[in-house]
Amino acid sequence: MDVVVGVIGLAVVVITLADAFDTLVSTRIRPGRLWPTDVFYRLTWRVWRFFAARPRRLRRRETLLSLYGPLSLVVLLGLWTFGHIIGWALFWWSVRDGFATPMDSVLDATYYSGAVYFSIGFGDVVPVDGPLRLLTILEAFEGLATLGLVIGYLPPLYSAYQSRERQLLRLDDLSEDRITPATLATQLPGRWRAPDTRG
Repeated sequence: MDVVVGVIGLAVVVITLADAFDTLVSTRIRPGRLWPTDVFYRLTWRVWRFFAARPRRLRRRETLLSLYGPLSLVVLLGLWTFGHIIGWALFWWSVRDGFATPMDSVLDATYYSGAVYFSIGFGDVVPVDGPLRLLTILEAFEGLATLGLVIGYLPPLYSAYQSRERQLLRLDDLSEDRITPATLATQLPGRWRAPDTRG
């Protein structure tokens, strides 16, 4: 049973890491539409668009629609972090006999995984086997790399939002109305798709 739990944990870690890497860096790994980021955007964009279209005031709709992009990235960071910590926690629980301090529950394994992922290193739970120590370093590296990718991704993302605003202003049809995301949403409701974060 422990072997199955460990394999599931490592599978969660690999899928989460590949999804974060593909979303932020590569854009060419995912062969299908069932990856976590794709599912997240398909589900949340429909719900967000539904509620953002409810207010009668155009400015309120525009504000709600403009919040989706930045907020979705923050939520994705939380989901990736949660996936990494839970995946590693399942793995650490499956090899709990290799620790100097025994883990009494999966919650203890989650605590250890979170401390390693954020490179806190309290030292109250310590692996005694060499391979487990190396895997601890690997998890810490994953945590730093994922957070570093997200921090490095924020300036280009902000630049992309500015570029999008400039392109929207060029769509002006010479009327006195300003073109905004909200007006496009009301003019083309059936053609809107979830934003593609893969570049």
